Amino acid sequence: MDNKSIEDLQKSLGPEIEANMEQIFASGEGMGKSGSFFFFSHDGNFLIKTMTSSDFQAFMKIFKYYFEHINLYPNSLLARIYGVYSVKMDESLPVYLILMGNSKKCDNRYLKANFDLKGSTSKREVFDKGQIKNTTTLKDLNLIKIKNEENCLLFQTEDIKAIMTQVGYDISLLNQFNLMDYSLLLAIEYNPEYVRKYPSEFLQKDETQIQKERSAKYGKTYTR
Repeated sequence: MDNKSIEDLQKSLGPEIEANMEQIFASGEGMGKSGSFFFFSHDGNFLIKTMTSSDFQAFMKIFKYYFEHINLYPNSLLARIYGVYSVKMDESLPVYLILMGNSKKCDNRYLKANFDLKGSTSKREVFDKGQIKNTTTLKDLNLIKIKNEENCLLFQTEDIKAIMTQVGYDISLLNQFNLMDYSLLLAIEYNPEYVRKYPSEFLQKDETQIQKERSAKYGKTYTR
């Protein structure tokens, strides 16, 4: 799928790569109360995360149809899943893992903002607490504010049709299995060629000025 080979996985996820081991240890130290665990490969191409037993069983029921769908629609907007695994050691309970491709393909150096969109406005806004960065995951109302204030998201008519058609195909698969808790990842990226050509426009602002501008765009003083 996506022309990914075993060699590609080894280059990205090889345990002999020191940066991968550092990622794993850092992820383990940052595990929350839920006990969830995930880490990105050193090159950012893949993500491994734990699954619940129910999620594992659910995917085992649909994986055949999922892979058929991805092969039929190579431009599908569904997250790329390259494998799910059950790992069991000695007498311990099995741990379920999912191997995914990183859906965000852009370089964070050129990232303007990214969003988790659900098509709802109820509790769908991230308010600034002086900590919003370009890598902060914003929500639907944040996007609406930016769209109202800036000249962005200007798609060609044919692109809109292609995107909406593909979304329809993807939703039909999810609907077939009564899956509804999903969202759309949207990343807005500066044109890397433009950044390289006019670096002063991006480097001249200090962090204080950047934070003030983002605060004005994304909200005020608390998070939800």
